[in-house]
Amino acid sequence: MHRPKRKLKRRQLDIPRTLHAYEMRIRSLPRDKLQELEGAWLSSYDLWNTIPACSFEEEYEVRRDNADLDSSVLRLASVALEKGIKIRGCTSERRHYGIYVAVLGDETPREQQKIVFCGDHTAFTNKSPHPIFSLKPHDKRYYKLPPEVSEVPRVEITQEEEDASLSDMSGGSI
Repeated sequence: MHRPKRKLKRRQLDIPRTLHAYEMRIRSLPRDKLQELEGAWLSSYDLWNTIPACSFEEEYEVRRDNADLDSSVLRLASVALEKGIKIRGCTSERRHYGIYVAVLGDETPREQQKIVFCGDHTAFTNKSPHPIFSLKPHDKRYYKLPPEVSEVPRVEITQEEEDASLSDMSGGSI
């Protein structure tokens, strides 16, 4: 006899709350932990372009209130700049046919620059998440799932002479 298949419900990530929790965790870090970012580019697969530190504020104001454009790397850069850490900016780690989609904007080759990967693990390039600056499982917040209904209540349609109403089997009116 076969068991009925269980239908698993995937939890949906609440991006604004997740990014807020991540930002609060990064803000709680002491300044000396953030010193690792001094003079570095912050990279992730969430971005598609390069945002230098000199034009970060304008770009961040546009992206912060839009959950589709905001990312953990931008939140990290914002906190680092607020704490006086001089980062070079944020850039994309994405490649197209082996060429990076975002150019860093200076003449030094990318391989010779300090780039801190702050994104999630990716098996394609074998990049592992940063132990401090990547999103952690305890940063993630999810939407609440609606409670499961064990059985659907049966509804019986009855029409009495004086009162034409619907009633369920428990005796209450609908």
